[in-house]
Amino acid sequence: MKNFEITRVLSRVREKKNFIASSSVAFLVFALFQNCGTKSAAPGATSLPVVTGGLSVAVASPVLTASPALSHDFGSISGVYSFTITNSSTSEAYSINVSSTSSPYFSVGSSCGTSLLPGYFCSVTVTYHVGYSASPVTFVESVTISYSDQYGTAQAPIYLGASGGSTTTTSGSGSSGGTGSSGGTGSTGGTGSTGGTGSTGGTGSSGGTGSSGGTGSSGGTPTLSVTPATYDFPAAGVQNFVVTNTSTYIASHVTASSVYGSGLFSMSGGCTNATLNPGDHCTITISFAGSSSYVSYISHYSVNFTNSVGLVMTSLDLSVSGEGGSGTVFGHP
Repeated sequence: MKNFEITRVLSRVREKKNFIASSSVAFLVFALFQNCGTKSAAPGATSLPVVTGGLSVAVASPVLTASPALSHDFGSISGVYSFTITNSSTSEAYSINVSSTSSPYFSVGSSCGTSLLPGYFCSVTVTYHVGYSASPVTFVESVTISYSDQYGTAQAPIYLGASGGSTTTTSGSGSSGGTGSSGGTGSTGGTGSTGGTGSTGGTGSSGGTGSSGGTGSSGGTPTLSVTPATYDFPAAGVQNFVVTNTSTYIASHVTASSVYGSGLFSMSGGCTNATLNPGDHCTITISFAGSSSYVSYISHYSVNFTNSVGLVMTSLDLSVSGEGGSGTVFGHP
């Protein structure tokens, strides 16, 4: 009997120990989850923690950088400059927007979409169309790239700058006034058989007054056309585009330049600072290298020019596209 009582007491002691041990473990697990379940950033934190399976993992804010520099000076020459925008962080950038001050002497293009994955990059291209003035002037353009993180929080934007100097020009002068003809001399009086008197010498016409000096032309407004204005490359190849002066005024500084697009396109030709008289033309040659990927590629170009006294005219737009996956690729294995 005594042995039975002792056995029952020992069994109850073991049951109480097991209950206390399991309760302690449950309490520790509950406390751990309470501490790890934070859903807001700590004061001064640069990222928000994300709860995953009861563990808090901090997500870094996206950071975009620009290279090779934050600004570029074109001098007094028209040209194109590309800024490379890279996501140098480990988080995706969202709501990317590229805006500019829209100076009439600059045009801004972008290959950036609305988001950019970590380690990826895109390009912002600034084209300068040289301006002309009677005295030196510096033109400027400002570009702002804004973006946010995955929670919609705005991040520090990137500010880019571009500048370009003007080219001085003077207006033409009119022709000088002409000189009138000198007065003529009358014929000498002849001697008649009866001693008559010859005719009186006539008086020549008075010298005329030449026309007054005219004023040089203001240059007018030349008009250019490009044929074709668009072209789709079905495969790798080369296409010529003809730029023609269809007006009666001289077009100066005719220059074709790339605005933005795929690096599979390249441009060459004679439309570089060209002067086109009425009816003249120059030729742009664009090559498409092709691609083995079944993707469509695009590129945009601009033809800029001035009139004869340097006033900037409205530029022409030229766009091309190319189809990948053709099996023929120039300059690629």
